Amino acid sequence: MALHTRVSPLGLQQTRRSVGSSRNVQPNRKLVLRRSVEKDSTNRPVREKDLGVGLKAAWYGAEVFGDLLAKGKKAEGEQDSSSSEARAAAAAAAGSSGKPIDAVLESIRADYAEDYFISGKGEMADYDPECLFADPFVSFRGVERFKKNVANLGAVISDVDLQITKWDVQDNTLEAHWKFSAILDLPWRPRLAAAGSTTHVIDASRGLVVEHIERWKSEPGEVVQRLLKPSSKIPTNQWESFMANLSAGDAKGCWYVINRKVALYAAPVVAISLAVHAATGHGLPGVLGGGVVEVLAGVLLAAGLSTEAFKYIEGTGQI
Repeated sequence: MALHTRVSPLGLQQTRRSVGSSRNVQPNRKLVLRRSVEKDSTNRPVREKDLGVGLKAAWYGAEVFGDLLAKGKKAEGEQDSSSSEARAAAAAAAGSSGKPIDAVLESIRADYAEDYFISGKGEMADYDPECLFADPFVSFRGVERFKKNVANLGAVISDVDLQITKWDVQDNTLEAHWKFSAILDLPWRPRLAAAGSTTHVIDASRGLVVEHIERWKSEPGEVVQRLLKPSSKIPTNQWESFMANLSAGDAKGCWYVINRKVALYAAPVVAISLAVHAATGHGLPGVLGGGVVEVLAGVLLAAGLSTEAFKYIEGTGQI
């Protein structure tokens, strides 16, 4: 058995085995995809676990929310989308001539340099427009949909830290191992963080990436739970204080954060109710009638004011 070693453009050594000259590996052979809908070209499940309806709904909800935010962008964003579609069409046409594998690998590395799967800034010039994208949440086809989703995410994150810990090149696949973290621009500024790998499967006959499969070392549920926790260890606003208590399961702490605002909003309802009673002898009319809203407002006001008194007695002061 002989060993043949070469250095890829990513600076990695690739080792191939052969027995006699008839078993030499063909570096540019055509990749034959044989898989079901749930499996990738390596015959491994695209989604290894059933995440349940909740997490899947959260993913699709985030996608819809991102689309709504994107609709508020100016014409410049629309022009970027059009040029992106043109680039995808050009990539498909260029790929038909069979771009060398080494050149495709360099293109993928350039995309990582732009934090493409977090920011959406990479060109992704050597992807099949109908490339399969899959992660622990969902799978779909289409470069434009992928770029749209990550661009929407990139618009609401900051302090991005993406590190490639390992490149693994084998024949027509590149597996990039990574870890990243970023701050989401929500009122409580949670940290989005995960570690995992992405397998890029290349159709050597066309020189295009046809599959982009993400696998996470972090449990998706744990990633979602971390989104409830502020990144700051010391809360700087009420949102951060409330979410810190919520993520810790501290119901008393949550109430201590919001009780003053609850009392503030309940007070006008109670005041109006008392005025109406004094003038007419009965409660608020219409949808506010029946005493339900009045009683609820009274209870919340009493609870809020009582909590303020307890906070004073405990010496906690203002939160």
